[in-house]
Amino acid sequence: MSQQILKIVLLLFLFLFCFSGCGYKEGVLIKEPVSYLWFTGNVQQTFVKIDEKEPFEIGRWVAEQKSSEGKLIYYQIPPGKHRVIVEKNGKVVVDRILFVGNETIQEIQIP
Repeated sequence: MSQQILKIVLLLFLFLFCFSGCGYKEGVLIKEPVSYLWFTGNVQQTFVKIDEKEPFEIGRWVAEQKSSEGKLIYYQIPPGKHRVIVEKNGKVVVDRILFVGNETIQEIQIP
């Protein structure tokens, strides 16, 4: 009798152990929409203004962002329509309106 009770307890424990961790879990992973600008050319002493944001010096920004040699540095922006103005020595050298898609990289060549 005690062996039979032991078997029943063992089977119940095994049953609970096996099926207690099982469950259906559902989820959806949605990536944040993001795009990038890639500035090439002579970026020293060049200021960039994107939309109505504060202008920044691209050469200094690249130097701060560079973590290892050989890596390309991209400036992250949300997808959509953007106006990019690049000034060098007080003169506007690039003035473009860009339509940037999700997960795309738009190159801006600076003379």
